[in-house]
This record gives sequence, C-alpha cells and structure tokens, in this order.
Amino acid sequence: MENNKKYKMIGNLPYSSYIDIENVFYININKPEKNMQDDYSNFESLAIILKIENPEAKIVLSFDESKVSWNGFFNRTDGDLNLYLRFLYRIVKFKEAFPDWFDVAKENKEIVEKFKNKLEQAKEDEKISNNIPNKEATEYYEGMKEEKRIETILSHTSEGKKYFKELYHSYFPDNELTDNIFNQLPNGLFYIKNNEKPQNGNRIFSTGYFDIWAIDKKQNLCVFELKKNEGNSALGIISELFFYSAYTKEFLCDKRFLHIDNISENYRGYKTLYNAIQEDKVKNVKAIFLVGAETHKLIKEFKNEIIELLNTNKLGIQYDFVEYDINKINDLNLKD
Repeated sequence: MENNKKYKMIGNLPYSSYIDIENVFYININKPEKNMQDDYSNFESLAIILKIENPEAKIVLSFDESKVSWNGFFNRTDGDLNLYLRFLYRIVKFKEAFPDWFDVAKENKEIVEKFKNKLEQAKEDEKISNNIPNKEATEYYEGMKEEKRIETILSHTSEGKKYFKELYHSYFPDNELTDNIFNQLPNGLFYIKNNEKPQNGNRIFSTGYFDIWAIDKKQNLCVFELKKNEGNSALGIISELFFYSAYTKEFLCDKRFLHIDNISENYRGYKTLYNAIQEDKVKNVKAIFLVGAETHKLIKEFKNEIIELLNTNKLGIQYDFVEYDINKINDLNLKD
C-alpha cells in the first residue's frame, strides 16, 4: 500500500505528520546550519512536543547534509560549519538522553557517528577546551532591552539577586541559591593542540552564552534559559536549554576541559566555576526554564508534560520551570 506524507506546522518548520506502521514520526531538517533558536533547526523542541502528543511513537530525525561540507577534522573556523557541528553534537546528546524513542535516519548515521568518534578521541587526548571569557558581562544600566535588562538585574544587582534567590527558594523550598550568580558565560568549544588557549582557528562550536548560571546549596550547577515577559515565545527554548545543560554536564563539570591559564579577573564568574569544579563542589546539573507570563502556546499547554519527559533523560540532568513576576522586578529599587 502506498503511503502519502502530509505536512503540518510547528512554528515555521514543517514536519511529516505521517506515522508508519511501526508508529514512527519523521522530522526532516532542511537547514541544519541554522541557529538552534530558529524554527528551521530546533529538532529537540519538535521531538519533545511530538512525543508528548504521541506517547507510543518513536521519533526519527533526518537532515540535509549537502548544505555544509565538513572534512572530518577540527581544524578550521566558519560560521555555518560551527553551527553545523554543534547541530551534530546536539543529535549525539539527544540520542544519548532518549535512546528508547529517538533515533537518526539511516542516511545520516555515518556523519553523526563520525562526529561522535572524532569528539570522543579529542576528549581522550584532552584536546578539548571551553571558551575562556576575556571581559566582564555588561553591568545594569537604564534603557537596556527587556530580556537583557531582566537577566542583568537578576545577576548584577543586590536587589535583583535577593529577589532571584527568594524566587528560587519558593519553587524549591528545601534548597537555595548561593551568592554565586552570574550571567553570559560563554560555551564555545575548541580543539587545542598543545594546551594553548582556545583560538578561532580551532573552534568546533560557535560561542553561545548561558543567560544566567548559579550554584545552589545542594551543589547543583544551575543553568537558566531566560525569555522576556512578552514578545519572545519561541518554541526553540527547549532546544536551547537542552543543549546548554548537556554541554554543561559534559564539558563544564569535567576538570579536564576548563582552562584557567593566568586569568586574574573573575570574568562572568569563570574562576568561581573553575574553583568549584576543581574542589568537587558541583555534583549535578539543573536546567531551568526562566519565563515570564508569555511563552509559546505549546509550552504553556504542555509545561508539566515537557518537564516530566525531559526528566526521563539518561544524562542525569534535572529540568524544571520557574516563572518570574515582571511587576516585582520592575518595582525593585536599583539605585542603591
């Protein structure tokens, strides 16, 4: 019997609504070199929503390999290539996190395995490094755009930190944030040859930034993905937080991949993080959606189901939602 695929939309990305006789959904990504916030490449978000709507289904991801050429080595830097390699990394980690229901299409397995093996070899040879911040994140000032303003208030002002710690405690009554709250920590990945500092010529991933990161009193390294109160309701927040948390678990919590070479300033809390990792003061990764009143309608509808499904991951990462009150943030006295 001939099967006809039909298409519907999540965000701006079409995916096949056809389920075969083995109860498999197929997601095809035509632009894997696009940023993960874009609806063109945020497959994790789509997979999570599809799985929630179809609990018995399996999800198979395919993608167009012709868009970007990779020679199999980490020896050049290029915007599209860096995003493409990050896309391959996201596939590897998502498959590790949800092996029972997520897989890669046969035609794409070879390049995914190639990337995975190359990265594992680099890790074994200790030739991997996280980005080192070279300047402090911007301090709070009047007139910041809303998302940046909220993030900076919560991480750079005494009243903002106080509110943020109270908010966290209200969601997790048996826990609290420590005073170690910072923002805009870079998460670019580099291939280094002789323990030198990371350089653009050996970049593997494009550099992204954690909106806010903190350490709580249960020794969780908390990664917060913040969205402003109104006007930023992208479904891609799921993809962003999954990548940031998987990256944190693998590279920031491993003593081998944090470099501190002669860093005198504690830019963006990097020395604080380095010392906590070296002293075994971080035990786990906690990934938190930090949202206001407005978010994607599917995230609103399935908030509990999203957290429940994400928390079945095999990576040992804990996920949760925290909703801030924009009115309370706006009422803070930031002049002291």
